[in-house]
Amino acid sequence: MPDTATALMVLVFAFLPGFPAEQLYRLQTGSDWREKDWQRWLRLLVFSLVGLAIYAVAAKQLGAPPPTYVSPQLLSIALAKPTGLTEVLEPLLGHLVAAAVFGFLAGRVLRTVGPKIGFSPFKGAWDHLAFSGAKGHWVVIGLQNGDSYAGIIDTIDTSVKIGERDVLLADPAGHSPERQDYIATGYKYLFLPGDQIASVGILYDPDIDEPTTKQGESPFQKGGHDG
Repeated sequence: MPDTATALMVLVFAFLPGFPAEQLYRLQTGSDWREKDWQRWLRLLVFSLVGLAIYAVAAKQLGAPPPTYVSPQLLSIALAKPTGLTEVLEPLLGHLVAAAVFGFLAGRVLRTVGPKIGFSPFKGAWDHLAFSGAKGHWVVIGLQNGDSYAGIIDTIDTSVKIGERDVLLADPAGHSPERQDYIATGYKYLFLPGDQIASVGILYDPDIDEPTTKQGESPFQKGGHDG
């Protein structure tokens, strides 16, 4: 008869494989700091269950040990054997790998298919800017005090509240009102606290970006009807 400890182990095993899958998923899509705890736990469980299903099918085809830890009764029987720990850990490792692969693929598919169907895979505008918009581009960051810097984002805190969105800017150049241009500071990196950032502009790169309206021109066609 399974005891409380065994039942608790089954519960742990039900969620454990979802954690690496969740991390791989979030590395590609970010996360929402406004997300409820139950939403994250539900996603962890889904990743784990899908990983379990994938492993169960693969184990049947390859003759690998079944996941006995999914049942308190089967887990109690397995742990009573001298080789019980091995019988539990081997399928658990396969379960972890299967869930991680699924989490990674889910994130990749969402990032690839999402933009094509008009759906952003990212949880918010800031994460979209960090993971996609600013990638490979120079940016101009305006501060609350009126200063602005141009550079390339090296590190950026994502999935956090506005005041915590710190940025590490590489090859920073500060704006000079006298010269009406950005002048290299000589620093390798410049740390910009999130609570001081007012705006972020991403510079257009004709080599990798779709054509856009030229600077100084109106984005609206002349001769059209006013709205």
